[in-house]
Amino acid sequence: SGGLQQIIADASRQTVSISSVEDPRASGWKRVVFGGCDYCRSLAGTFTGPDFDSHTNCGCVASPVFG
Repeated sequence: SGGLQQIIADASRQTVSISSVEDPRASGWKRVVFGGCDYCRSLAGTFTGPDFDSHTNCGCVASPVFG
């Protein structure tokens, strides 16, 4: 069930991260950690490209950054 959750959540994460990179009003996106593992916490708050690296049972989300 964790793999299916990851596939579904990745679609949402990719939509937000790609849109945030393409939106001229946005500065990009950042990872917001919910629970998360050490990997997610190490990436939290960093601005990255359009790809959101996730793992099975990852509850983190991409959030656009404005201003």
